[in-house]
Amino acid sequence: MNGFNSFSQSYIGRRKKECLSLLVVRFFKAYDAFNGLHRDFLENGYDRNNLVKADFFKRIKYLEESLFFDIEKKSHFLFRGEIDKNNKYTEIQVKYDDLNRYLASKNSSTKENEVKNTFSELRKSLLNKSIDSNIGRIFHILTILKVNFYELEYYEAEYVQEHKYVLKIESLFRKLGRALNDSERDELNHIKEIDKIGRKITTDTKNHIKIALGRCKSLFHETSEILLHVIHESRKNEILILNLLRERELVDKIFGCNAHEHIFSKMYKSMPNLGNTGLEKATNYCKYNCGNITGLPEAMKYLLTNNSEDSQRLKEHESFKKAVECYFQENE
Repeated sequence: MNGFNSFSQSYIGRRKKECLSLLVVRFFKAYDAFNGLHRDFLENGYDRNNLVKADFFKRIKYLEESLFFDIEKKSHFLFRGEIDKNNKYTEIQVKYDDLNRYLASKNSSTKENEVKNTFSELRKSLLNKSIDSNIGRIFHILTILKVNFYELEYYEAEYVQEHKYVLKIESLFRKLGRALNDSERDELNHIKEIDKIGRKITTDTKNHIKIALGRCKSLFHETSEILLHVIHESRKNEILILNLLRERELVDKIFGCNAHEHIFSKMYKSMPNLGNTGLEKATNYCKYNCGNITGLPEAMKYLLTNNSEDSQRLKEHESFKKAVECYFQENE
């Protein structure tokens, strides 16, 4: 049974590594797609013809249904813990009580590292709640935006056309000098009220889109900053590092010029022997911890053979690998 539990924990750990990698990369792709949509919307304004030409509804539909739906699922798996409404004491509360007893008494049996552990647990709790909450909000705002863009692109033209017909009908009766009877007047007034509501719906929709886009952009930015904390603490996640290496241009688009170098440098700051730059350190880490790095152009030079021409390089390669592996173990 213990063997089964060990296998189960190993499997879950591996799945979390994979899910975090997919969530981070897909979130960055969704953020980039949203930035492009937001920029184009500001340039096109509220003109319906431009909105249709820019395919806003199709773009927001793809962003919400194809990119972000899966992100929300993975967020629940990674960051949403079990909620026990009947239990008033949370794990972090227990940690706090232990810390309180430790600080109040010098004779406490609590170990010195409890302070660090309590801070770590609190940080993780805050990160998890913030990420899962923000991703959920973004997903629901994208759903609202999808409905609103559909409203503008497919119904606004009909509202405009119907309003013209209402005006034409009134003009026709005045032109012909024909008076409306009570029943006809009541019906026409009813039509005019509905027409007024339809035009108000269009105005409200445009205002909702403007507000929702601004709020969504803020949430994307906030969440990317929170995810950056998670990334900095995930240097042992070779799957995530490999994907960040592959998506360096995307990382730079989200965080700024040469952001990938700053991120990798911070992640492996305590491991100077791993390489000279952040990029080199991240590549070396993947080189020794991933089964397949052929997708990385930077790693191709490490794919050595056993022929005579490469014998010296192979020896140097193995020697460096051995030294680095020891360094990994010392810093685990």
